[in-house]
Amino acid sequence: MHAPGPFFILVRDGAVPIERLAPLLQRLPPEQYVRRGGETFDSRRWPLARDAALARVVVQRFDEPEIGQALAEADAAAGDAERLRRLLRRAAARLDAASGTEPSRFMQQWPDATADDLAVLSEPSWSWRVAAIVTNLYAAYHAAAQGLHASHLEGGSPGTSAEAVVNLTCQALIEGRIELEELIDAAMQLVVADEPHSAV
Repeated sequence: MHAPGPFFILVRDGAVPIERLAPLLQRLPPEQYVRRGGETFDSRRWPLARDAALARVVVQRFDEPEIGQALAEADAAAGDAERLRRLLRRAAARLDAASGTEPSRFMQQWPDATADDLAVLSEPSWSWRVAAIVTNLYAAYHAAAQGLHASHLEGGSPGTSAEAVVNLTCQALIEGRIELEELIDAAMQLVVADEPHSAV
């Protein structure tokens, strides 16, 4: 049985031996994909809201006020994909500003950018690290709200919400803010409590 969500990537990349996930995998039902509307899907085995919940667990380990504010805003969006996309776009502008990226490149990636988004590019920049953490947080929440695309199902990949959780986890691991066992335990608690429920 394949590891779900971010654990798929962590196992694939050799960061977590599949054996350590045995108790988690035993609690998961067989995979079943259900349509969320349009061309998007969700998983009954590992609802995408669980990726956002794990992102929340990891991000709470960081203590910068900007990160705490971003988490509050992500939670307040309550799964609204459009609102989360706006937050993600603004965070991407902050990350580009911290990276010294040209505004024209940002406009290519975000053609619907607003004047307020563009203004961020000329503001005093955040540290690259904080901007990256906030961007990955919003990316996890936004991708979970959007759902899986058919290409994810066909390719057997867990979707971009899982990738964002892995990025956050790797940063937290590097800084010694979380252990992989703690992430696995958090996932177990979510499954045991059957939280969060699938968005479908």
